[in-house]
Amino acid sequence: MYYDPSIVSFFDIRGWITVSKDYNYPNILACLLQDAIGVKEKLDKFSDEDLEDHLQKGVLALSYNHLPPHLKSCFLYFGVFPKAREISVKKLLRLWTAEGLLELKGLEEPEKLGSSLLQDLIDKSLVVVGEQSLDGKIKAYRIHDLLRDLCLREAESENLLVLDLEKVSCYDLPREIVQLSSLRYFSMVVCKITKDLSISKLWNLQTLVFRQSYRGASPPIILSNGIWEMSQLRHLQSTGMYLCSPPQLSANEVKYRVLENLQSVSGLSSRCCTKEIFEGIKKVKKVQIFDTVHEIYSKLKSLDNLICLHELEELSIEGYIYSFIRLPRLEFFPPNLTKLTVNNTRLPWKEMTIISKLPKLKVLQLKKYAFDMKIVWELTEMGFPELRFLLLEESTLVYWRVADDYFPCLERVVIRNCRPSLVTFFDRIQKEQLESSGSDMHKVYAFDTIREFDEDHGEVMKTVEEDSNKDLQNFI
Repeated sequence: MYYDPSIVSFFDIRGWITVSKDYNYPNILACLLQDAIGVKEKLDKFSDEDLEDHLQKGVLALSYNHLPPHLKSCFLYFGVFPKAREISVKKLLRLWTAEGLLELKGLEEPEKLGSSLLQDLIDKSLVVVGEQSLDGKIKAYRIHDLLRDLCLREAESENLLVLDLEKVSCYDLPREIVQLSSLRYFSMVVCKITKDLSISKLWNLQTLVFRQSYRGASPPIILSNGIWEMSQLRHLQSTGMYLCSPPQLSANEVKYRVLENLQSVSGLSSRCCTKEIFEGIKKVKKVQIFDTVHEIYSKLKSLDNLICLHELEELSIEGYIYSFIRLPRLEFFPPNLTKLTVNNTRLPWKEMTIISKLPKLKVLQLKKYAFDMKIVWELTEMGFPELRFLLLEESTLVYWRVADDYFPCLERVVIRNCRPSLVTFFDRIQKEQLESSGSDMHKVYAFDTIREFDEDHGEVMKTVEEDSNKDLQNFI
C-alpha cells in the first residue's frame, strides 16, 4: 500500500510512522514537529490547529530548503503571481530571464534551460502542470496556496522585489519609463506610444508587452525606429502594432539592422510583412500577424516575404472581422514551419491545398471563419504528411471527403462549436478504424464551449462545458 501509485502521487513527502492504538493526537503532531522537522521549542501550549499549521509549513519548508540555490530563486518567483491562478509558462520564463535567474552556458537558449528547471520543480512536486496545448506542450502551471505563501515569506527575507504593470492602463506610454535603462521586462496597457519617445534608451529590455484596452478596434500602435536599436529584445508583443522599416546599416549597402536575439513577435500588422522588416527579424521562431478593424478595407496582401524567416516554427494569422491576407505560395512558406493557426481570415478553400503540402507541419488550428463557408472539405491528393493535431473551431463544415493516403500521422482531432453532424462524422470514422484495424488511431474531442487560456496573463478566459461525449472529460 505504501508504494501504491495513488499514494505516491498524492503526497509530496512520505515517511514511516508507528502509531499506538491509544494514541494522543497533539502528542503525535508534536513528535513529528520535533523529530521529523527539528522544532525545539516547547509545544504543549499549542492548540491542535496551531500544531497542524506548524507541521504543514515545516514540511513545505523542508521541500524548499532541499532545493539547490539556482532553483530556490526560480521557485520564489511563483509568489509574484496572483493566488489561485494558472501561471503562464511563457511569461514565467521571460521573467526568469529578465531577472538573470538562468545561468546560461555558451549558446544555451534561456527558454530551453527554463523549461528544464520547471520540469525539476514538477519532479519535486512543488508545482503542478495546468493547461496543455493540442500537441501536449505545457502552457501553464499551478502552485498550491500554501506553497505560494512560502514563496512570499522567503522572498521577503531575500529582499526580492517585483514591479508588474500589466494591469495598469495609460493613454500614452509614460515618458518616465525610458529613464529605467536597466529594465528588462516591461508590460502595460496603452493606447499609443508617442513618436518622439526615445524608446531605444531601454537598451537592456528583453520583453516588451503593450496591450490595448479594445483589441482589434483600436488602431495599431506605431513603433518608432528606436525599436531597432534594442539589441537585447527577445519578445515583442502587442494586440496590434505597426513597425517602421529598419534603418540601413550604411548608405552604400542594401543591408538593414537586425534584431539578432528576437524570438517572438505578436500583433504585427500585415502592412509590415515586407522584405525589409522580415529581414530585420529573421531569427524569430514565433510570429502572429493580426489585422485590426482599421485594415479590413486595405488592398489584398500576400505573405510571400515569409520566406525570409528561415527559423520560423509557429505562425498565426488573424483578422479582426475580415482579413485581406492571402497565404504565400508553397515555395515561399518558411521551410521549418511546424504549427499554423488561422482565424477570421475567410481564406478561399483552394489555399488549403498549399497548407496540405507543408512538409513539417504538425499542428493545424482552423479557428472561427478561417476559410470561406463550405459544408464539405474535399481532399483528393496526398497531403499533410506530418500533421498530428487538427483543431476545427466554429466551422460550417458538415463532413469531409478524404483519400486513404491523407493524414498518415494524424493522432488527434479537436472540434469546438461546430455542427453536431461534423462530430457524428468523426465518430463514424473512429468506429470504422476500430472495426477494420482493431485500433483507434484518431482521437476525436468535441466541446460545446471553448476554454481559452491567456498565456501571458495566466487567466482562463472562457469556461469549458463538454458535450455528451462523457469519455472526453479528461482531455481538458
